[in-house]
Amino acid sequence: MGSRAAAAAHLATGAPIGTHTEKADWALEQARFLCDAGVEPRAVLIGHLDFRPELPYLLEIADVGVHLGLDQWSKEKYLSDEERVRVVVGLAAEGLLDRIVLSGDLARRSYWPGYGHVGAPGLAHVPVRVREMLLAEGLSEDDVHTLTDEEPPALARVRASLRGPGVRVRVVGRMRTRAAGILGLSFSGGGR
Repeated sequence: MGSRAAAAAHLATGAPIGTHTEKADWALEQARFLCDAGVEPRAVLIGHLDFRPELPYLLEIADVGVHLGLDQWSKEKYLSDEERVRVVVGLAAEGLLDRIVLSGDLARRSYWPGYGHVGAPGLAHVPVRVREMLLAEGLSEDDVHTLTDEEPPALARVRASLRGPGVRVRVVGRMRTRAAGILGLSFSGGGR
């Protein structure tokens, strides 16, 4: 039901869709369902894919044309950041650099230094620590810049392509780097 509603909202407004997978289960099915429903593949971001870091599986999802969300950085209990870096390098070698979205799913206070948690990753982890790791693993400065400092072009088009009667869009949050997050959008109808 939620996927149908997301597809309908995309078709009405052009807004991108970000999905949540439970440990990367059903990621391929989500991507195929949304695209079969008429959603432009590059308007879809499938999240939590670093829970299942097998390159053949990720390449199968990439073949659908969607963005690949690796968003569990700093969560060593699931996978080490070193292994995540190897996944990114493998995807980059396959020419998928422009469809990789790095971020931190940091919803708990314990992930934030500002709440007194010394050594917690916070927003700086991906654009600082992971950046260093990607460079050390052999990605070029330009490649790392693409991953950490640029919005994916298809997702950046959202501001220009939103459509529909009475749709107002307000950017409610945007981080400087795509590594720290994608646009947070608030939609409302009416003539205001």
